[in-house]
Amino acid sequence: MTKVQEVRYRALDLIRGISIMYVVFIHASIYNYAKFKDLNIAELPLFVLALGAAGLWGGVFIFYSLIVNTVSILRKHKAGAGLGRTIGYLVLSGAIYILLIGTIQTLFLGRWSLGAYPPIDLTVIAETLRGQEVSVHFEKLLTGSGIKTIGLSLLIVPIFVYLIIRESGGRDRPINYSFLAITGVMIALLSFLRIYLYGDWLDTLRSSDWLGSMLGSLFIADPYPGIAYLAYGFIGAAIGMMVYYKKKDHLRNYMIPLGFALAAIGGAGVVLNQPSFFGASWFWYFKVLLEAGLFVIMFSLIALSIINKSKMKSRSNSKWSATIISMSRISLTVYMLETLTSELLRPVFFKINSSWDESLVWCALLGIVNLILWLILATLWRRYDYKYSIEYFWVLFFRSIGKNSTKLQT
Repeated sequence: MTKVQEVRYRALDLIRGISIMYVVFIHASIYNYAKFKDLNIAELPLFVLALGAAGLWGGVFIFYSLIVNTVSILRKHKAGAGLGRTIGYLVLSGAIYILLIGTIQTLFLGRWSLGAYPPIDLTVIAETLRGQEVSVHFEKLLTGSGIKTIGLSLLIVPIFVYLIIRESGGRDRPINYSFLAITGVMIALLSFLRIYLYGDWLDTLRSSDWLGSMLGSLFIADPYPGIAYLAYGFIGAAIGMMVYYKKKDHLRNYMIPLGFALAAIGGAGVVLNQPSFFGASWFWYFKVLLEAGLFVIMFSLIALSIINKSKMKSRSNSKWSATIISMSRISLTVYMLETLTSELLRPVFFKINSSWDESLVWCALLGIVNLILWLILATLWRRYDYKYSIEYFWVLFFRSIGKNSTKLQT
């Protein structure tokens, strides 16, 4: 088997680290607020609404994953490594995200098991630590999640990348990354169809059609409808190809203007439509377009910085950036366990203020404390090479079946 020395892009690791830091903060802040379910979204201050919406920006991890994996696929092809096995590993990764990690997060370790209809149930870990009656809400598996959207992109997009490379022989042809980008944009623009399919999916849920319900949970369900977020995977793969082929002109002249166009359309739609976090709505449709545009701009700029430097160093230049990159290295572990730590902090806050969870300020303070806790944990964990993290076991598993995973590579 041909071995290919993988590279890490420090700028991308920093973005992923900052993103998971924000997730830790905003999840603990918003989801511990006792009046969350009674909030009138339309009456929320714009700043609070923006913070809450940004907490659902799981798409950054889809962009990250498809950019780095597409570069990896192309590098392995150039080195003469068999692509079939490489794509197979990525498809397997996607299945693990959807079937295993997504299930554990939705039922046991997440904050709430959010359904398409009431009630909004706590997961096992939250019910246990709050002293409530513990029950496993299996019906909540039929809901969307950020983990599932990452898995869906890993299931589908690498296959298209493989077909493109096989057809072109790995040659640098603009039509290759143009096809991926255009496919992503078309999926994003057409994802409004979810609004009209959502009611049918709810009927499918109520009729106990498990196959239709499962497919709907991947593509239609909220809060992360796969039909919309799959677009991020295709666009991320296009940017990954441009990084590999060092296409600075395409990034500057096409991708960045594309990002501004999507952001403008999405921003206008968000302003003109009634705010809504859950369910299928025009507000959510335009929100996805807005964040897609912002992500395209951000990752295109990062791609340009990678190309201009030609080789990114993996070592950080400061203690802060080293800590952020540590958060990036174990971002999946952090995501899976951040609810556990915030739930453990709740009794401490109740001893200080018996009604703290009725104040957004106090909830934000808990979010800050939870984030500081994870920054400390990540820093300490780095000294032990992240042993026994989810990423550690991930590397061991894939190594056992012949893949040299780079999740913890420095």
